[in-house]
Amino acid sequence: MGEIKQLLFPGDKWDSSSPFEKELEKGGVFIFDPIEFDKEAVGILEEFQKWVKGNPYWTAEEKRRVVADEMRYITHERSWLNRFSGTIPKSWRHWSQVEADLEEASGQGVQLSENLVNAAVLHPHWAVAQAAGKGQRLTCRQLAVLLARDDLRGTRIERIISAQQTRGMSQEDIEKAVGMLEEEKVRFLFSLVGD
Repeated sequence: MGEIKQLLFPGDKWDSSSPFEKELEKGGVFIFDPIEFDKEAVGILEEFQKWVKGNPYWTAEEKRRVVADEMRYITHERSWLNRFSGTIPKSWRHWSQVEADLEEASGQGVQLSENLVNAAVLHPHWAVAQAAGKGQRLTCRQLAVLLARDDLRGTRIERIISAQQTRGMSQEDIEKAVGMLEEEKVRFLFSLVGD
C-alpha cells in the first residue's frame, strides 16, 4: 500500500524552515495511532447513528445516506492521518486548526512548505482544502487535485482559481491543471485507500 500512498506527492516530509512553521512545530509532530483512532471512530459513529436515528424529519433513505457519508469521511480521515503521520503539526489532528493555521499563514503572507500544502489539499474536510486553494500558491498538480474533489464545485472552485491567478498562476498553468484533472481524480481516489 505504500505505493498508493505516494502516488500524488512522492517524498512528503516536513521542512519547517520558515519561522511560521517553526512555531507550528513547537506543539509537536502528529504521530498516527491506528488503535486509538479506531476506538475514537467507533464511538463517534455510534453517537452519530443515535443522533441520525432520532431525527424525525429524515426519511430512512436520507438517514442511510448521511451515515454512509460520515463513514466515508472517517475512512478518508484515517487514511489522511496515516499518510501524513510524522510530517504535520500535532495540532493538525483537528480540521478546524488546520484551517485556522492556513488562514493565519495567508494573512501573514506566508507560503507553507510543499508538504503542508499537500496535506491541506488532500485533507478530508472541504474547508481545509478550500483554505489551501485560496491562501497558498499551488502547483499545477495541487490545483488539479482540488479540481478533482467532488466537494469543491461551483463558486468554491471559481474562488480558488481566482486566488491562484492573484497569486501568480498563469492561465497556461491553470489549463495544464485542468488537463491533469482525470489523472489526478484517479490518483486522488487511490490516495483514499487505507493502509
